[in-house]
Amino acid sequence: MKKTLAIVAIAAGLAVAAHAETPMYFQLSGGATLSPDLEWDFSDYEMDTGYSVGAALGWNLSSGFALEGEVAYYNSGYSCCDSDSSLLNLSVNGIYTFGESDKIRPYVGAGIGYGQIKYDGSAIGEGTAEDWVFTYQLMAGLRAPVAANTELVAEYRYVGADHGQDGTLDWEYRAHVLSAGLRFNF
Repeated sequence: MKKTLAIVAIAAGLAVAAHAETPMYFQLSGGATLSPDLEWDFSDYEMDTGYSVGAALGWNLSSGFALEGEVAYYNSGYSCCDSDSSLLNLSVNGIYTFGESDKIRPYVGAGIGYGQIKYDGSAIGEGTAEDWVFTYQLMAGLRAPVAANTELVAEYRYVGADHGQDGTLDWEYRAHVLSAGLRFNF
């Protein structure tokens, strides 16, 4: 049911945004992924700082509101061994930007989507697994103009995904993400 709801929400959001007659933007970002320790079979496995990359196409609707479709990839490795956990996320995000300043502009947002989580525990004897699950995220950031129609973006986001299941493995993905990027308005 959650998978169906996520797909319907993504399709509806993109259909509404496609008909908006307001300026659009394209955003590229990258940053650090900070994942909490993985708890597995009564043991804690510490996670290293990982990385994230993403791209979004958005539509400024009105009065500070925007709707965007986003593709992002998050990856973190385990400190103990050569294993990792990752999320390829396809989401629809709602963004609200405060004020109409030509300087720094704060914003907040939330999104839902559908993502592929992967777990590689082969180095600790747990095997590998992947699953497509419902995803969600909350974000807050700042945008500042750096050139005509181009803004520098700094952002914090919390990303989560439902439990993945593949055979006997059951796991989840959570991460705090600090990123920077460029937003091109057109």
